[in-house]
Amino acid sequence: MTPMDPCASHLPVLIACVNAIPGRVLECGVGFWSTPLLHVYRAKREIVSLECTKFWVDQFARYNLPGHAVRQIVAGQADPALSEPCGICFVDGFSWDRVPVIRAMGELAEVLVIHDSEESHEHIYHMHEILATFPYRRDFVHPEFMADSKAEPARTTVVSRKNDLTFLDGLFYAGCPTKPGA
Repeated sequence: MTPMDPCASHLPVLIACVNAIPGRVLECGVGFWSTPLLHVYRAKREIVSLECTKFWVDQFARYNLPGHAVRQIVAGQADPALSEPCGICFVDGFSWDRVPVIRAMGELAEVLVIHDSEESHEHIYHMHEILATFPYRRDFVHPEFMADSKAEPARTTVVSRKNDLTFLDGLFYAGCPTKPGA
């Protein structure tokens, strides 16, 4: 069996969310795994992929087709997509834009899926404080990476203010309490 690329460890969680939560999907930070996957769903729902780096926008321009908008945003400037409700907001951008995106979309998205949320990345992303404000949270580590004691495995966190996330029950997870007060 071919081992999973650690950069793709968020895919099972993202797929579970996309299959369960209706509405627009907002991808904040394009990627070789998430953008092509989300592109497949463009016939059934609107996909908006935002990226602040021209290099990455150019890499994924071929996905800018009806049903899937791929566009560059300017750091620190508001984009209309960040002020509109959506079903899923997937956060996988650079360190300086994660907390503002989570703050902006916290009330607007049914669920937020955040890749690379492990504690060892806190000094880079500074998300601990804002993630603690969500009443519903699940942390996921792909089982393939749980046995590797050399480094903290890549983690994907799902948070919501609206959805109790029980639709994720049964999906592999490790780490934080699954429900408030647990």
